[in-house]
Amino acid sequence: MMKVKILKYGNKICGENRKADFLKYFGREVEVTRIISFGACNFACPYCKRDCQLVDEKGNAIRAVEVDLEDEIFPIIDKAIANGERIRLSGGDPVMFPKASLKIAQYVWEKYGQKISIAHNGSGQKFTRDLTPYLEYAAIDLKGHNGKELAFRAGIPERVGGRMLQSTLKVQDIFK
Repeated sequence: MMKVKILKYGNKICGENRKADFLKYFGREVEVTRIISFGACNFACPYCKRDCQLVDEKGNAIRAVEVDLEDEIFPIIDKAIANGERIRLSGGDPVMFPKASLKIAQYVWEKYGQKISIAHNGSGQKFTRDLTPYLEYAAIDLKGHNGKELAFRAGIPERVGGRMLQSTLKVQDIFK
């Protein structure tokens, strides 16, 4: 049993799906992705959807809920793949749940022979190396062109901004 924090969308666990329109710019067919939004992040971007920046239809803050990976998330994955959707890990950031992210990726690969997608802030090089064999594509959010700008946009201390920028660039190199 593995518990993870997930953000609800439309009052449902993993209720968000989105077209990956950017694929058409790479000569690929647009896919629908089923978003698994993890409810924690190592950044504190002021524009992010975690920490109550999403509200439900009554105006109440949406908070992450703890769910069981195998009992609650895997059945959602099964249904999404049956509907032709690609699984996409997002957040918060999936780097906060490396074991769960890897377990999801392996589950999808072993059961369906399909790779997943992620949206990641670029802070986890080991995380990236572990997931790369299971990834079809990734979106890495480069939040600034220098450490100071990245720190400001990511809501992290300026003293670590440069290190995070270098990590993000290395993560992009890993994916190349």
